[in-house]
Amino acid sequence: MRADLGLAVFGCVVAWLALEVCRDHGVPLGTGLPATATQRLHDWKITTNAFYACGFGALSATALTLLVRWTGIDGVPVMKGDQLSALGVSRLTNLGLSVVRTVAIEDVVIVAATVAY
Repeated sequence: MRADLGLAVFGCVVAWLALEVCRDHGVPLGTGLPATATQRLHDWKITTNAFYACGFGALSATALTLLVRWTGIDGVPVMKGDQLSALGVSRLTNLGLSVVRTVAIEDVVIVAATVAY
């Protein structure tokens, strides 16, 4: 429990550090909506393409999984048990703290601070 709590606190501290670095350099993280209709249309086109890419990826992964199961290829590593136990999540508190750490690091540090900076 202490290790999971420590990792969650670490993720929040890294997110806070990224916010402070952006603030120190005068980079705002909240820019609001696009100003013009052309910019909004451009954003919607990017969103549509990203949606199609995610759908294509999901369909491709599903098709590949079904192909491997159907052919019965030996030597393909198969995960034993469920996905959460493979990730090291054994309790609900582990999952909650892992989600806090992941959101803090991915959303704030990787996406918002990097794009804004």
